[in-house]
Amino acid sequence: MKRKLFTLLVVGLLALTTCLISVAAEPPADDLPMPTDDMTVDELLRWQATAIVARSVTISANGTSNTEVMYTCYNLSNRIYLTVTLQKANGAVWSNYKTWTASGTGAMLFEQSLAVERGTYRAKVVGTVYDSSGNYIETVEVYTSTAIY
Repeated sequence: MKRKLFTLLVVGLLALTTCLISVAAEPPADDLPMPTDDMTVDELLRWQATAIVARSVTISANGTSNTEVMYTCYNLSNRIYLTVTLQKANGAVWSNYKTWTASGTGAMLFEQSLAVERGTYRAKVVGTVYDSSGNYIETVEVYTSTAIY
C-alpha cells in the first residue's frame, strides 16, 4: 500500500510538472520506470531538463551491492548520458570503487550488481542531458545514501 501511494504521488507530480513546465513536451509514457521505496528521489523544478533522479545502493548479506538509478527528463526526446560511480569510504575520504556508463532517451533505468568487500558505500550519479538536436542542456550530480556491508 505504501509503495502504491508513493508511486501514485510521483506519477501525479511528474504529470503535473510536465504540464506546467513543458508546453510542447510529449505526454508521459505509461511504461516510465518508477522509483522504489528505498530510493532517494529529487524532483520538481530543481533542474532545467531533469524531472526526477531516483537512486539507491543496497548490499545483501552475502556482499552483493545493487546500484539503481531512475532518471527522467521533462522532455522525453532529450538524450541522457549517465556515469554512475560506486564509491567506498576510507575514513572521511570517498574513493572510486567501480564506474559504469549508460545512455538513453527521455527516461531510463540503470541497474548494476557487484560483489564488494566489507565497508561503507555510496554511489555518485552524474547525468548529462542534451536536447534532440544534440545541444547541451545541463549536468546533474547527486549521491545515494550510504550502505554498509
